[in-house]
Amino acid sequence: PAGEVEYSKKTEIHSPAYPALYLLLRNTDALIASAASLKPPAEKTGSADTKIPQQAVVDSYYIINLKTASNLNDFDRIIKQQEIQKHALYISELEIDNRTWYQYRLGFFIDKKSAEITLNNLQKTYPLARIIRISPAEKQLATDRIRAFSKISTPLATPPAKTQHASNARELYPQLINKGTRALSEKDYKSAIDAFTQLLSYPENSYSMDAHELLGFAYELNNQIAYARKTYEEYLSLYPESRGATRVTQRLASLITARSTSPGDLREAKSKTIIPKWETFGSISQFYRRDTSSLDIDTETATSVINTTDSRVNLSEIDTLANFNTRYRSNDYELRSRFTGGYIYDFQNDSEGNDVPINELYFDALSIEHNASIRIGRQRSNKGGVFGRFDGIDTGYQMTDQLKMNLTTGYLVPKTTQSANKDEFFTSLRADLGTFFNAWDFSLYYMKQENGEITGREAIGSEFRYFHPQRSLFGLVDHDILFDKTNTILLNGSWTTNSKTSFNATIDLRQSPLLTTQSALQGQTFTSVDDMLNSFTEEEIIQIAQDRTASVKTFIFGVSQPLSENYTLNADITSSKISATDASAGVEAYPATDTEYFFSSQLIGSHVFRQNDSSIIGVNYNDTTTSNTTSLRWNYRIPVSQMLRLNPRISIAERDNADDTTQSILGLAFKMDYRWNRRTSFEFEFSSESSDKTLVSGQEKNDIYYFSLGYHYTF
Repeated sequence: PAGEVEYSKKTEIHSPAYPALYLLLRNTDALIASAASLKPPAEKTGSADTKIPQQAVVDSYYIINLKTASNLNDFDRIIKQQEIQKHALYISELEIDNRTWYQYRLGFFIDKKSAEITLNNLQKTYPLARIIRISPAEKQLATDRIRAFSKISTPLATPPAKTQHASNARELYPQLINKGTRALSEKDYKSAIDAFTQLLSYPENSYSMDAHELLGFAYELNNQIAYARKTYEEYLSLYPESRGATRVTQRLASLITARSTSPGDLREAKSKTIIPKWETFGSISQFYRRDTSSLDIDTETATSVINTTDSRVNLSEIDTLANFNTRYRSNDYELRSRFTGGYIYDFQNDSEGNDVPINELYFDALSIEHNASIRIGRQRSNKGGVFGRFDGIDTGYQMTDQLKMNLTTGYLVPKTTQSANKDEFFTSLRADLGTFFNAWDFSLYYMKQENGEITGREAIGSEFRYFHPQRSLFGLVDHDILFDKTNTILLNGSWTTNSKTSFNATIDLRQSPLLTTQSALQGQTFTSVDDMLNSFTEEEIIQIAQDRTASVKTFIFGVSQPLSENYTLNADITSSKISATDASAGVEAYPATDTEYFFSSQLIGSHVFRQNDSSIIGVNYNDTTTSNTTSLRWNYRIPVSQMLRLNPRISIAERDNADDTTQSILGLAFKMDYRWNRRTSFEFEFSSESSDKTLVSGQEKNDIYYFSLGYHYTF
């Protein structure tokens, strides 16, 4: 039924032709959104003949999240609804635990009251719809998608020549706006339509708003009333905050009351298939990071004070991180590749060398027709008993609507700077079941991992998920057959009441580290389990691995309460206890901790001192085995301009240690983010931490300084 939440592991698109993809903001678009959260300065006009009114600045927009679904099967029904057609519809992709949801979103509204009026009209059809606030970056990306969709759903009277988006495209904007306005004054409406349409084919810019209004006016003068109405309605949806909104509303009203709209032109619009093409996008960043510390100890004796000092450079390096993605989409399949890695140049003389971390390097293929997928290369997983990074293959096949079989196999990767461990080969078989009752999903798995000549881990397990816009529940049980011990029992849930109060709770019982025979190498001089077999039997190695493993029990409860539209209060309490480990094979025992408690509260505010700023005030109290600590912190983010954001932070802590010493800690930090344009940003950060520790017979002062400077570029 309409409005119900659908959630399934079968997230593939099943239609041979899907115009909905033109309205889709994918997860990868977040790379662009992060660099586009602020608009670039308006381009100057190329001629004094045309005056471009400035668009009103809006820091955020409201939209209505109609529903969340696991596929796009309802798109054709939703897009045809009369109330939906009055506004701008787009789809936002959301990925949780490697599963994709599609959020149908309707906008745009400059105030919550306007959104509530529309929500009331939609409540019967979409009972779970809700109003949320989005950033200008998401609004801008959504606008580009809506324009792309309009091209395939509303054919032009005379399509213009294919636009070449050259590097000097900005120089064309004033030329096109002037060309269109001149054509309007000369009553050459067809040329005006072509000019404004070509301008709107470019990414959102300072001329887009006016070109959109003038395009509707050109359609109206050319007696293409259906197109004029549609263009005016799109304008009001995309630019509700503009000064031209009142003018366009009046024109639209005159078209509705004075003329009968003929659907003949729009009836000719036919859904088109996706044009297969390759896309490339990604980012690159480089940062210089430096960390220094100094230690000054005064030790009092019966006759004098002994002073000891030490200064050192802990970190001095340039980190380069690159992310490169390619994607090919057609009606039958989708191909993707992804690389995330970098290069770390260490300036310290005593360094062991420079590192080349490779976080991800894989190729993806999805067959829409056969409901099958495969990923090959370096990747991460948190399903099927595979927890961490590996080099291998992950495959899936949707056998029925409620059953998907998955096979994952490969070699574990201990560090991103290292090759895969050829001794740790694993295979995992997983069955995904659901969705049941529009909310429940289950997984069952079996996995076996080799460790050289012996078995490193053999486990069975199960996961379950329940999702509702106001409630969620996740559970995981992992039992190791080899060690005959349960590795993990995890239960996490959340609930949001109608009054917007949110509760969350976690029960986490696990072995740390994860039970494997690899743990037996801790504290040993052996380089592999195979080497260890020369001195110990397989049964002894299994017992040594258990001796190195502790049991950890963690319980968390939290609550979040909005105090007003701009303020929210959060609070949570955590208890944790780590068991002792046994001594064996020359490694000493590790004592158990007491039950440790962590109390935290935060007051989060927005628009506190000025528009669009944010402030977080937090108070923490930690009662641990080694100390009791009370801390106060303040984090403030302020947009100085559309290009510059500042983020000062301060923290103060008082600590009573179990060894009868006391400690005062002051932390100061400052971060500056300057966005040069939509794709390029520069970042500077400096922080310091000063600690004064009162010893039993003296004083200890420790200062730590951190500095970083770099840039981030997306393409």
